[in-house]
Amino acid sequence: MVRLEVLLLLGVLRFECSHGQVLFSSLIAQFYPPGGKSQGTCATKSGGKGSYDEVWGIDRAECKERCAWKRICQGYAFSTYSGRASRCQLHKSAISHPVPESQARTSECFAKKQTGPAQGGSGVAAKPSPNYIAAKDPLAQLTKVPPPPPPPPAQPPSSPPSPPPPPFNFCETITFAPSIRDIATYPCLEKVGPGVDLTSCAFTDADLRGANLRGSIIFGVNFNNAQLQCADLEGATVTEAFMNNANFTEAKMAGIAFSGSTDLGRATFSRADLTGATFMETDIKRANFSDAQLFRSSFSVLPESQETIFEGTNLSGTRFHDSRLPRVSFRGADLSGASFEKTDMPLSHFDATTNFARVEFFECQLSNAAMQGAQLQGATFRYTDLSKANIEAASFRSANLDSSDLSYTLARYSDFTMSKLMGTFLYGGDFTSANFNHADLTAAMMSDGGVHAKVSFADFTGAVGISPDTFSATQLHGEHVIGLAPPPAPPPV
Repeated sequence: MVRLEVLLLLGVLRFECSHGQVLFSSLIAQFYPPGGKSQGTCATKSGGKGSYDEVWGIDRAECKERCAWKRICQGYAFSTYSGRASRCQLHKSAISHPVPESQARTSECFAKKQTGPAQGGSGVAAKPSPNYIAAKDPLAQLTKVPPPPPPPPAQPPSSPPSPPPPPFNFCETITFAPSIRDIATYPCLEKVGPGVDLTSCAFTDADLRGANLRGSIIFGVNFNNAQLQCADLEGATVTEAFMNNANFTEAKMAGIAFSGSTDLGRATFSRADLTGATFMETDIKRANFSDAQLFRSSFSVLPESQETIFEGTNLSGTRFHDSRLPRVSFRGADLSGASFEKTDMPLSHFDATTNFARVEFFECQLSNAAMQGAQLQGATFRYTDLSKANIEAASFRSANLDSSDLSYTLARYSDFTMSKLMGTFLYGGDFTSANFNHADLTAAMMSDGGVHAKVSFADFTGAVGISPDTFSATQLHGEHVIGLAPPPAPPPV
């Protein structure tokens, strides 16, 4: 155990920590057993479980800590299962009382009573995000934990090591078995099965984890806040349904078809299999598709669906067209072979971990997008608006940017080697130290209405469609352009 002494204005607080981690949950929020009882999993006043996020494989202390730091968290339930499995539920809905959790070995529920900083009062540097981000230790810069001693030298094994255990399968612990009370609350639970017609059923806040709805007809059904983790909806048809804040984590949904103004706002599809799924005229506002499989899926005619998360998602071969998706995140996504046609994605986020192999953008809106360090070799951006985007240190080697708009972009140190930039707008952009080796800049516009591109130390060696005369109106005298000799300064008057 390591003792840390921290001087505060009111005296000295002592924190005990193990493994070098300091926990501040007691300073952020207080927790109490709802209804005077803590045994069981958390339930809302209506008896349902409400909306919550799940995290597997962490201990009770970290579960409590995550809820303390997550501003939207109303309380947490921590359960253990056979095989050392553990589950942390971070509840977004108000908690009323605990209910038994039949599948868990142990289960406990605590509600959060927010105080002081958790309410965003004085003393907080910034409001915590509703989406949990692991908090950094406030004492990390003040505390130095000595490194652990080096491990003893490995001894040669006397026998071959045993193979590692198979990875934990969360869905194997889930069994759909509604109780009599559940069926009394949701009569349509008796209909649940493959190929059934659930037209106009109501499952608000219902527990449908592990349910088999393969090939079902889901028309006008209300699944708001429903729990559908590990459910099987392969080949289902979903029309005019309400699935706001529904949880489809690790669900089987290959070939599912969403249409007819279905509401998937804030729904969670983490690690779900949506291979070949279709989303037509569907609202996916703030939906979370992180780490999901959307291979060869289709998104078409979507209404404005901002802040959708596709982080780590497999979107290989997927088609987006005639849709508006502002502020979406594609960090770590696989977009190889994907196509975007007439799709507006202003202020969206990409990074160096996004796979752009063979991706095509046609008549798309990517203004103000964040694409720092993105690897866009060979990508196609025809008639696409990248104005005011941050493409600093990005690679567009052999990319096709013909007739696109790169005006006012931040493109310092970017690589346009052998790229096609015919008729592209470059005025107002900062291309300092960018590389245009052997690029085709025929009819590219570096100046417009007195606004010029900044190309200090840019390399135009072997570039086509550009000459010293190109810079005659852009006031580039003495800016050390590489590969071309700018015209001499005019004689003094």
